[in-house]
Amino acid sequence: MPKLKHPRLKKLVKKPGRHADGDGLYFRTIGAGRAYWAYRYHSAGKTREMSLGSWPNVSLKEARAKHAKLRAAVLEHLDPLASKRAVKEAGNGTPTFGEMAAAYIQKHAISWRSPKHKQQWTMTLTKYCSAISNVPVDKVDDKAVLRVLEPIWDIIPETASRLRARIEAVLGAAQAGGHIDPKAPNPARWKGWLDHMLADPKKIGERSNHPAMHHLNVPAFTAGLAETPGTPASALAFIILTAARSGEALGATWDEIDFNNSTWNIPARRMKMGKAHSVPLSDAAIGILTGTARSSSLGSRRAGRSARRR
Repeated sequence: MPKLKHPRLKKLVKKPGRHADGDGLYFRTIGAGRAYWAYRYHSAGKTREMSLGSWPNVSLKEARAKHAKLRAAVLEHLDPLASKRAVKEAGNGTPTFGEMAAAYIQKHAISWRSPKHKQQWTMTLTKYCSAISNVPVDKVDDKAVLRVLEPIWDIIPETASRLRARIEAVLGAAQAGGHIDPKAPNPARWKGWLDHMLADPKKIGERSNHPAMHHLNVPAFTAGLAETPGTPASALAFIILTAARSGEALGATWDEIDFNNSTWNIPARRMKMGKAHSVPLSDAAIGILTGTARSSSLGSRRAGRSARRR
């Protein structure tokens, strides 16, 4: 809970020192009636401090708003100072790959629908790219990229392939920002370059899709599911009846089910395309839900009452 209040700042500014507001936000007073806001946080095992502006030019409310955004970045394992440095050096020197990666994530994360997406980018570009993290982006060549990818390419090909694409994106952004010769080919590109040096990740191991069931066999299969006890069989039958993605069905909650109108209303935040979607529910699908509700202590009364009103 925030500790500082606006009237108190006028008294604290007379006392040189560091006065905590909470969660790493400090009111730093330096004498002669001068003070500034600072955010102290930990990154890579080190304590860092970042200025958020001088007081009273930056009010307490504004300082808290800035602090909230920076703290959210730190909780996602980003280093705000590194990102700030990369942006500052955009026209003054060459940022390192690590700095450019942090800046790229910070700029693009707002357009990513899922917070998990941001976490995955951050994890892969820090965990696996430590060998090139401190290398200036214009010095990251094909040998450096291969040094990152080869140790994991045959072990975790899907992750390695995504990592390659993310490295390519970061280097592309650095090139667009003027840090790399615009005529130089991207050393992390796949087609016509790395595809000659690394195996096709789609062909490493057993990575083919499961064969589709013939439509004539579906009735017998679903009848078998109805005779199979347990939640997995019920969930699979519900997925077949609604033609939903497994993630959407497994993440469904009772408040999404409208028993009165026999519809399943999936909110936009849970849809892959980010748009709300309503699914008509057949009597068989409703039967699965009511059966699940009766066997569950959570939501059983609510689902039962709604089903009876039908």
